[in-house]
Amino acid sequence: MVPGADHPGGEQAIAWADGRVLAVGPYEAVRQHAAGYPGGVQAVDAGGLAVFPGFNDCHTHAFHYGQSLERVDLDGVSDLTELTRRLLAAAGEQEWVLGRGWDKTALFGGRWPPAGLLERLLPGRKVLLMSKDGHTAWASRPSWEAAGIGPGTSDPAGGEIVRDLTTGEPTGVFKEKAADLLWRAVPEPGPAQRRRAAERAVADACSHGLVGIHNNEDAVALAAFQDLADAGELRLRVIFNPPLETLPMWEQLGVRSGFGNRFLRLGALKAFADGALGSHTALMIEPYDSQPDNRGVATMSRAELAEAVAAAARAGFPVAIHAIGDQAIRNVLDAIEAVGGSGAEGYRHRVEHAQAVHPQDVHRFARLGVVASVQPIHATSDRDRAERYWGSRVSYAYGYRALVEAGAHVCLGSDVPIEPWDPIAGLYAAVARKDVRTPERGPWHAEQALSMWDAISGYTKEAAYAVGDETWRGTLAPGMAADLVVLSRDLLAIEPEEIPQVQVEATVVDGTVVFSRGLF
Repeated sequence: MVPGADHPGGEQAIAWADGRVLAVGPYEAVRQHAAGYPGGVQAVDAGGLAVFPGFNDCHTHAFHYGQSLERVDLDGVSDLTELTRRLLAAAGEQEWVLGRGWDKTALFGGRWPPAGLLERLLPGRKVLLMSKDGHTAWASRPSWEAAGIGPGTSDPAGGEIVRDLTTGEPTGVFKEKAADLLWRAVPEPGPAQRRRAAERAVADACSHGLVGIHNNEDAVALAAFQDLADAGELRLRVIFNPPLETLPMWEQLGVRSGFGNRFLRLGALKAFADGALGSHTALMIEPYDSQPDNRGVATMSRAELAEAVAAAARAGFPVAIHAIGDQAIRNVLDAIEAVGGSGAEGYRHRVEHAQAVHPQDVHRFARLGVVASVQPIHATSDRDRAERYWGSRVSYAYGYRALVEAGAHVCLGSDVPIEPWDPIAGLYAAVARKDVRTPERGPWHAEQALSMWDAISGYTKEAAYAVGDETWRGTLAPGMAADLVVLSRDLLAIEPEEIPQVQVEATVVDGTVVFSRGLF
């Protein structure tokens, strides 16, 4: 069967030319079809392997991931001895010791890091470490003093500087937008560092079968991808979602969503409606379990959200709004509904993460034309903290099947570097509701698992739909973009428990082989 709009792939042979698919299906039929095309044809007999549309990661911070490969990785660290070892090993002669991935539950039993600990571990050094969820910074005194922060510094809107209750001094923990105060003091990477981070990220993405990303970052990251594009080395498609704060600049220039080309172009404006589960800042309708005074943090008020969505729409931009808690998601949907839902101009508004969609709001996604951009691996990695802090609300949290069955468009991603951007791991989490790192654990709320078909679609045709590209990429039909991945096994013919055994054999973007284990 030739895969079209209703088939995600799984073929054994494919031919393409000029960056477009000519034919897919049984090898002999593909060979005969390609024989009639005048030159420049590439054909692959997968020989027992399987050809699928290339995967797209619909929520990345790819440049920061490239940078993280040269920073301290604290993911999985659960004791101070290992924490100390990694920090000392990375410190060297650097002015700033930067890292990410620490988890207060694993390191400090759910409490915030104690004041002065970093100063004792690395005396006199500027240390800035982002939490695993990316929403809380842990910084040493020299670093926050370098940023001009002290007892008299006010909390920024949408953020909190955690303070000693007696002295009023910062403890070194900076939540949400308070972390931005610290990063302003960190020197921007030079051209060589910028280029290297982008190159490493792109190469790694291609090795995982990714042909495109929807990337949420700042001007430095955009410049890095432009550097690669100018050099002809941007080997995957980047939809770039700049911060909402840049809207006045785009308006002044008359630039709208879609500006760019098929490899690098502007997408939606990225904004934040709340924080994150791990930092207890996701905005909830009811308080967190065991925290009766905490409903999370609204990083934008309902009025601010409504105005932001309206302003973006007037300027020709969709929005991609981070909303994790049920109240935050409702606020975003209210704001989008106020402007009439998603536009008909080929772009779509999005809710990023959509982790705790209240049952009363599930059907609103389809009715308003709002794309749910979710990361299945969050469900399996968050399961323990979700049960601890949300209690009975986990019955509707990470409810991907409910969204699909309600008719919503659901695209899938990873939130790299928060989680690995391996689509195979993402598919396992979506279909088996298990984590490839802990396969011995049973599935978590298997009633919300996606079918393999829907999960693959979330990385392919739904990813294309989310950015208005469904007419030319996302499926393997004749005339569509030759963006494909060759896998060691046919995902549509295996059991969920076999998914982690699948290996990417080759990745092709726009007809060019960008990764291969020897197939090409």
